[in-house]
Amino acid sequence: MNRKKAMGDELMRNRRGFRGAGLILLMVLVLPALAMAQEGGSEGDKKPKKDSTVGSKEASGKDKPTTLEELRRRLQEQLRKLETQSQQIESQRKLIEEQGQAIDEQRKLLAAMQTQIDQISQQPEEAPSDQSIAFRERLEKLEGQLEEAPEDPVTAGEFPGSFRVPGTNAAIKFGGFVKMSVVGSFDPLGSDDRFVVATIPVDAESSGEDARTSLSAQQSRINIDLRESTSNGNLRAFLEADFAGESEGARLRHAFGQFRNVLAGQTWSTLVDRQALPEELDFEGLSGRVRLRQAQIRWMPALGQKVSLALALEDPAPDVTNGDGVSQVPDFIGSIRWHQGNRHVQGALLLRQIRAQPNDDPGDSQSEFGWGLSWSGKIKAAKHNDRDHFLFQLNLGDGVGRYINDLGAEGGQDAVIDPDTGAMETLQALGMYVAYNHWWSDRFRSTFVYSKVYVDNLDIQQNDAYKTTDRFTGNLLFSPILRVDLGLELLWGRKETKDGQSGKATQIQFGWIYRY
Repeated sequence: MNRKKAMGDELMRNRRGFRGAGLILLMVLVLPALAMAQEGGSEGDKKPKKDSTVGSKEASGKDKPTTLEELRRRLQEQLRKLETQSQQIESQRKLIEEQGQAIDEQRKLLAAMQTQIDQISQQPEEAPSDQSIAFRERLEKLEGQLEEAPEDPVTAGEFPGSFRVPGTNAAIKFGGFVKMSVVGSFDPLGSDDRFVVATIPVDAESSGEDARTSLSAQQSRINIDLRESTSNGNLRAFLEADFAGESEGARLRHAFGQFRNVLAGQTWSTLVDRQALPEELDFEGLSGRVRLRQAQIRWMPALGQKVSLALALEDPAPDVTNGDGVSQVPDFIGSIRWHQGNRHVQGALLLRQIRAQPNDDPGDSQSEFGWGLSWSGKIKAAKHNDRDHFLFQLNLGDGVGRYINDLGAEGGQDAVIDPDTGAMETLQALGMYVAYNHWWSDRFRSTFVYSKVYVDNLDIQQNDAYKTTDRFTGNLLFSPILRVDLGLELLWGRKETKDGQSGKATQIQFGWIYRY
């Protein structure tokens, strides 16, 4: 309060000082003017009377009024400045008083808080309750989790449809599709939800079920794809399953990992050419194509921008009639591909050991050498049309039956063990297809396919052994939006056995596919 009073007194002294300065300034300006006026009057007395009168008139009319007016104006201006400064000083004085009051209130508040602190410090310390201890432990646990939380949020990954795994350099994608199939079989056939040419009956006694309709969603699938870029190379892990096995449970399709150019796990055989497969609704697929997923170790060295090479060791699993396959050496497969844009040609070689134990003599084993060749590709149907394509594949060899789709469904087509002698002979086989894919518009397209399988039967085979099959397919597919496909497909097949008997079957399929 003393400080505030002193500041007020100081302001009053300043105000009086400014007023005194104004009076002194007024005297400095007025006194010289009065002196000049007096000197002018004295000189007038010494002059003649006439001139004095004239001089007085001129001084009264011009010099004196002008000088007094100017002095009055300057005086008023100084008074206005003094008043303005006085107002500013008064405003500052009020502000200082308000700040002083605020400081006094803060001092009182601090004094009260200090009193409370002193009182609390003098009280005896109480033991924490169980509830407070539990709350503190929970708080510490949550704070620890916050410290461990990654700094980067979930963001888009490096490949389409993926997202970043927080705290890592990896990106993950969940994919697959939901497929609903309505299958109508017009003739006896050994499969309800797909068209397996090998199951067409060839005589009336084994004709099986008659015309029927089947609805199924078991062909739906789900997959997980994880990829990561590291300082030593790219890493990938892929897992996929569907429900199209013997039961409605999940069935493993793919499970592999890849680091740089080395792949290990279960996926499509290196003999498969996925880019040369025509688009169909039938889940079974073409009878003459290579369609096999199996465990393998694959190496894919880089050869250039237009040429790619793949070398693999794959699960042998020989499929032998009258015997149990027990090969000791994995199948070796090498493929080389030339590609440019959306066109390519691929050639592949299969070398394998076919070793089996006869069913009648498990203690014995027979071994033969098997081989296979594959040639496939995708070429443009017209020079100025990038959408329409011809697709093809030719597979042939000795002991190659397990790799050809329809022969794999038939079973026992790698080799045959003579039940009388125990000797084993390999089967020569051929599988092929040609297809044409045509786009009617941006949303409508069709595929027309012919496929054939042929086996060079042995004398030791039964008369009803698989000899040859033919399969024709035509479809119309419609994509109303990017993720949805609707389609109608007509299939016809014929099977002939070693003794010349044959059977035919026709099937129609409707499919609805939603991809995610």
